[in-house]
Amino acid sequence: MKIGIICPVAHLEDFAIKSDFHLILPHLFKEFTAYREFYRYRAQQGDFVLQDNSVFELGHSLSADMLIEEANLIGASEMSACEVLSNSLESYKAAIHTVERSVKLGNKIPLLAVVQGESLSSFINYFFSLNSISEISSLGLPFDLDYLEGENHLFTDYDSLKSRTLRRVLNRWRLVEILDEEAKKRNVTIKSTHLMGLSDGMELQKYKNYYWIRSNDSSSAYVHGAAGFRYTDRGLPCEKISKKLDFSSS
Repeated sequence: MKIGIICPVAHLEDFAIKSDFHLILPHLFKEFTAYREFYRYRAQQGDFVLQDNSVFELGHSLSADMLIEEANLIGASEMSACEVLSNSLESYKAAIHTVERSVKLGNKIPLLAVVQGESLSSFINYFFSLNSISEISSLGLPFDLDYLEGENHLFTDYDSLKSRTLRRVLNRWRLVEILDEEAKKRNVTIKSTHLMGLSDGMELQKYKNYYWIRSNDSSSAYVHGAAGFRYTDRGLPCEKISKKLDFSSS
């Protein structure tokens, strides 16, 4: 699995450079020229550069046309389609709109569609709907699947867990299991899938046997290291720090 290391602009040469996979945020391009140029150069050097849509940071996606323009200017390997947080139908429509704009504008950069949902059933439905669209090359799974709590969990002690971090790890673990089982029932191949964000690095150990899990991006290593927390063999020694990364910090 490829891991994209997200860190402040001042530390790109210290940490981001340690991987040849990167997730980049286009809303930062105008504010941080060094950020844009760093990843343009990484793309020229053959690194895999996935341009996000900035929905998690802004609360809304940048427009499809802007995403397409920026992805082509930077030479991205792949770009996220538009999405709507926690809304499966509207997120699906936003992805389809991005596909339509991409075709009309002659965009050749592959599209990744992040699946959203309000329940397990809606997530499964839209996951396989997006998986069937030929113009979409890969899919994305969010890390904050809190609405799945209690749904079809195999973990007997789940309801007694007080840790939000561990609950989110178990939610995505279980979702991946269910999607894999459902794909076998439907006799379909799941497209390569990126894990959007991370609650605890221990989660990634689970996915080595899932051919379709491709990559992950996270600021966790930087954020917790900067706060004085060191990962252990069992993962984080604390609850995940939920404060969003300040890209201007030094």
